[in-house]
Amino acid sequence: MKNFKEKEQKDWGKAADPLEKTIEKTVKDYARGLKVLVRKYSSPSQRSVPDDIFFFDNGVAVFVEFKRKGKRPTPAQAEELGKLIDRGYHVLVIDNIAEGKRFVNHYINYAASIER
Repeated sequence: MKNFKEKEQKDWGKAADPLEKTIEKTVKDYARGLKVLVRKYSSPSQRSVPDDIFFFDNGVAVFVEFKRKGKRPTPAQAEELGKLIDRGYHVLVIDNIAEGKRFVNHYINYAASIER
């Protein structure tokens, strides 16, 4: 059995996973830097809505729920996200910065491929 001191030393140098708000801010700043319109989504009369809506060119909109790495939406959030998906909306759950940046890049390219 390891004592506290050994466990403490073993954990030295390990970076903690970023908080949800850090992931959200970083991804939103990245998207805005690429001229994506991002809006915080809130609904006073409806709980469990996604965190944000990303508006890309050519009418492409994506609802995004941010989570800390490895975390999942609550059952109420999952139900709300499912309602949006059932209606044909693009919905993503992002739990890390790299995945968030890939999402932004993908949808910029996808939106650019749509002929209007």
